[in-house]
Amino acid sequence: MTLCEYVWIDAIGNFRSKTRVLGNVSNISDVPMWNYDGSSTGQANCGELTEVLIKPVAMFNDPFRCIETDKLIWCEAHSSDKVYPPSREDAKKSFNKNKNEEPWFGIEQEYYITKMIELNEQQFISPYGCMGIHTAEPQSIHPYYCMMGKNHGRHIAEEHLIKCINAGIKMSGINAEVGPSQWEYQVGPCIGIDAGDQLMMSRFILERIACEHDAIINLTPKPFQGNWNGSGCHTNFSTKSMREGKKENTGLHFIIQSIDRLKKTHIIDISKFGSENEKRLTGLHETANINDFSYGVGTRHTSIRIGTETAELGRGYFEDRRPGSNMDPYGVIKILNDSTLD
Repeated sequence: MTLCEYVWIDAIGNFRSKTRVLGNVSNISDVPMWNYDGSSTGQANCGELTEVLIKPVAMFNDPFRCIETDKLIWCEAHSSDKVYPPSREDAKKSFNKNKNEEPWFGIEQEYYITKMIELNEQQFISPYGCMGIHTAEPQSIHPYYCMMGKNHGRHIAEEHLIKCINAGIKMSGINAEVGPSQWEYQVGPCIGIDAGDQLMMSRFILERIACEHDAIINLTPKPFQGNWNGSGCHTNFSTKSMREGKKENTGLHFIIQSIDRLKKTHIIDISKFGSENEKRLTGLHETANINDFSYGVGTRHTSIRIGTETAELGRGYFEDRRPGSNMDPYGVIKILNDSTLD
C-alpha cells in the first residue's frame, strides 16, 4: 500500500493537504484525481457547487513517512471557474514554445524563521531565538551571514535540506543569511515547469517542519522594518544558447538580449514578483530600487546580476534579483522564459 499526501493551495495561497491510501504507486499516472470541499478553503460558496477537483501533476517521495513507498503529490486545484495556481498552465505554454532551448532555473529562497511573542499584552512577530527584533544584534556588525552560533534555527534549515533531498527535490545548498534567524536554500537547476513544482513542494515541506518545532516560516519580503535585510527569491536563468552560444554569437550575447527585453517589460513584470515587494526593493540592503531597472557584472545592488565567471567565459546564466520571497514561481519563470521568445 502507498500513503499519498495530496498537496494543493487554497484561495489565498495557503497549503492544504490530505492523505489517501492507494495500491502500489510507481509514477504520477498511478495517482487518481480526488476532490475536496471548496467552501472550507475559500474556493466555493456553501449552497452552490462546492466540489473542487485536485489533479496530480508532480510526485515526490514522502520524507515524513516511508520514502521508499509513500508519496507527496503536488496538485492543481480545479474549481467550477478557476484553477489554482492559475499561473502554472501559462508557464507550461511558454515552455512549449522553446523546448529545444532547455530553459534551466535555479531558485534561491530566502525566509525568516519566526515565532510569536507577547509583550505588554500585545503579540509581535520575532526572529526565532530572540525576544523581539530589538534584542537582536544589529546586522551592521555582520554577525549572521554564514555564521555559526549567531543565526538561530539551524536545526530547522538542516532538517529541511535533508527532507527535501529525500523527497527527490534538487536541492543545491543552504546558508544562514544576513538577518537574525534568516536562512536561504537553493533549488535547481531544474528544467522548465519542474522549477515551479519543486519550489512549491519545498515550501510545503519547510512549513510542515516549522510546525513541528513551534516556529513560523515568514515569506514576507520585508517582515522587519528599519535597517534589516528583506527576503528575496532570486531566480537564476539560462537557455542552451546562453550556456553554449551559437556559431555566430557567444552565450553572453543571448544573456544581454534577454536582459534588454526584461528592461522593456519591467514595469509590468515587477507587479508579479510578490506582494509588498516594494518595501524590500528600496535600493538599500543589496537591492535595486523598484522603479529602476539595471544590471551589472558581479553586482548585488542591481535588478540583474551577471556572474563574473559568466562574463569571463562569455556564456552561462544570469540572476534576476527582483523577485520577493513570496513570489509565485510559475509567474516568475514564465516571465524569464518569455524574454527569450521572438
